[in-house]
Amino acid sequence: MASRGSVARNGRIMDDEYSTVDVLRHGEKVIEGFGTHHTMPDYSHSPNAVYVIRREGKFKALRVYDENNMPIIEIAYHPEAKLNNGNRKDPIWHMHVYKKGGLTHSPAQLITAEIEAKYKHYLEDIGYDKK
Repeated sequence: MASRGSVARNGRIMDDEYSTVDVLRHGEKVIEGFGTHHTMPDYSHSPNAVYVIRREGKFKALRVYDENNMPIIEIAYHPEAKLNNGNRKDPIWHMHVYKKGGLTHSPAQLITAEIEAKYKHYLEDIGYDKK
């Protein structure tokens, strides 16, 4: 429970770790963490939410949540040495698919044609370039 006993519908504490700083063309909320919170939220406060994290004006990650407020997929652009021939410096477009319940996800993998098609409008909004 939070300090006054408030708990989110899914049992998690409501703790205001993020602020919405922009909303993109297809409704994706661009969020910014307060203090040391700079990763994506583990769950959303709204069903079927789509959040985007930017740092210093650059896209870092997009996460899609399901009807139960849990993550389904994360699309990111940062270094992933295992996908980029050991290169730990240059960013690469990749994804993590969450297992049912949203607590764990797959290792980083390249974005598939199926995912490109399914999330095309979001990918366009975040500047996705599959090069």
